[in-house]
Amino acid sequence: MAKRQEIQKGTQGGAKPRRGLGGLIRALFPPKHEKEKGIAITPEIDARLQELGLGRRGTKGYPYREDRDLQCAARILQLDGFETLKRITDRLRELGLKADDVYWTIAAGALQKYPQDCFEVFGMVDPHCITHNDGFFYASIRKHGLEAMKEVLTRYGKESSPYLDEIITAIAGSGQAVVDEVAAKFGLRNVRTIAPRYAEYGEELTRKIIAECDEKKYYLSQVYPIYRQLEEARKNSVGQPEREYALTFRGTVQDVGFRSTAEDYGKICGLAGSVWNRDNGSVGCTAQGPEPMVDFFIATLRQRFEITKVTKEERELRHPETGFHR
Repeated sequence: MAKRQEIQKGTQGGAKPRRGLGGLIRALFPPKHEKEKGIAITPEIDARLQELGLGRRGTKGYPYREDRDLQCAARILQLDGFETLKRITDRLRELGLKADDVYWTIAAGALQKYPQDCFEVFGMVDPHCITHNDGFFYASIRKHGLEAMKEVLTRYGKESSPYLDEIITAIAGSGQAVVDEVAAKFGLRNVRTIAPRYAEYGEELTRKIIAECDEKKYYLSQVYPIYRQLEEARKNSVGQPEREYALTFRGTVQDVGFRSTAEDYGKICGLAGSVWNRDNGSVGCTAQGPEPMVDFFIATLRQRFEITKVTKEERELRHPETGFHR
């Protein structure tokens, strides 16, 4: 035991390399996790990076570097050449992104992948928004086209950067005038939720719904589309007795956000109870409240998920619960 402890201790910190055949094999063919990663920053590469203010010479000559920004710059230099790297570096400097900025590597990589589109719109958007999710941004370009993106950015400014896909979709479905009004009155972030039903709900009811969501901590995106039906279920529930129902949902209901959504809708419907996964792939639920509201709760979940069967069993309400949880 003492010998084993000594070996374990010796492997920490400045451990000596193993000797013998095993040590030789390990030295010649190191495990994958022990290999040094990245591009070797040679004197030639370093000199080119220095011309752009990017090179930072290591203390031990030109070792493999863990510096992400330097590695990104070296990779662009090797794959696409000095002129491409210079264009990217100059463009990022114009946008206020320096080589030591946390977003530099992501932005440079995006410009390398999508050079034509990037250089046309990169100055129009909030660069930090793009660098958080450049793949989503460029998927929107491919989906809607560069001109549509530029038109929205010109009309609403950089503040529209996080909502470009949603705004363009809303314009196509509801029209430019509706989107302009919704954006002006309720903000760009709510365009996707409000615009499709704004003609039906109008400004007064929309403000009432927003106020309720703020007060009761509801998600506007969940309440707004169902508010008419929710109000109808509330009217039908007046004077109805409180009941307890054991529910079972079958279908594609696990690992799809079903329980968290059911928890939200349970609170919106004013029900009490809980929801949980079962070993057979179904989801169990206890819902306490008037039957019309429980039925509306079930119908709302049916609209959101691929539910093949719902079993509802009424029980005597013996132990009232507080709140709806999972």
